[in-house]
Amino acid sequence: MTPKTLDINELLHAETNNREFKESLNWERPKGWLKSVSAFANSSGGKILFGVDDNRVPVGVDNPQFVIDKVSELIGSSIDPAPDYSVDVIEHEGKSIVVSDIFSGDDCPYFYMRDGAQQAYIRAGSSSVPATGQQLRSLAMRGSNTHFDELVTTYKKNDYSFEVLRATYYERTHTRFESPGSKIGGRLPENVNVSKVASKRRNPKIADLFQRMNLMERRGTGLRLIRERTALAPNYQDKYKPEFIDDGVDFKVILWNMNYDSDQVTPQVTPQVTPQVERLLDALGNEELSVKELMSKLDLSDRMSFLRSYIQPALECGIVERTIPDKPNSRLQKYRRTR
Repeated sequence: MTPKTLDINELLHAETNNREFKESLNWERPKGWLKSVSAFANSSGGKILFGVDDNRVPVGVDNPQFVIDKVSELIGSSIDPAPDYSVDVIEHEGKSIVVSDIFSGDDCPYFYMRDGAQQAYIRAGSSSVPATGQQLRSLAMRGSNTHFDELVTTYKKNDYSFEVLRATYYERTHTRFESPGSKIGGRLPENVNVSKVASKRRNPKIADLFQRMNLMERRGTGLRLIRERTALAPNYQDKYKPEFIDDGVDFKVILWNMNYDSDQVTPQVTPQVTPQVERLLDALGNEELSVKELMSKLDLSDRMSFLRSYIQPALECGIVERTIPDKPNSRLQKYRRTR
């Protein structure tokens, strides 16, 4: 047993969706923390710190080796299937903190099975709650590497009418269709670097079809683009960075009003030229080129990303124009520098 070097202050920051504190092991009544083992394995993983009280004060454990052995024993006998995890010790100011790191698994659902109970849990905020029937079905599909859009339906095509569904939905709710809710594959970690968030598709078959039709990118870049585009705004400051909130049920984006504290708003602002627009201008030179020709010169393959990150910002800046402005979608459309 070798003490592990970790940033204890970072681990003690707060009890969150992927962190839980236990003052003691309480090995005779372990259901409280074993529920979290199930929830972490079924969600996006997490850490349980033994030897930290509810106020996030390290109190330590008397016998860290006993705690490690009991944690391993209880997880092995109470969680089915067996999750992937590790147990380490952190020494902090003469106190031993045992850290159990539970990893997100692919064999879900992971059930807590003890005292005649069989229940799968998921993480909701700083709590571990029983999975609903719908969540259990989603976990089962994840465990079998199956997606909803791959399931074979027993209904015939003629049995469906999207127009009727849309009209009925609007009549009953007076709203449009909304997104499914929280991020697929578990909650978004706090203070996450959005440029490194792994891209996961809820419906890969549909996503692939849309990508081939140039209606979407193959991999998601939405969070990164939101922050990049916001940073181009005239009054942008770091305090206006968009915030992403994922509570396990809903996914929210906060966009701040950057003109609220301004003494005055300049009616006309010179747009900022991004590196992508600079590359586009270099590729254009003094020529008139189509999207296909420009993408070839820039060695790009994603048409939608090119239009969004290169063409649209250049048009908005007024430094690039269409050769056929009244027919923006013309197959003969080309682009040139403004005169």
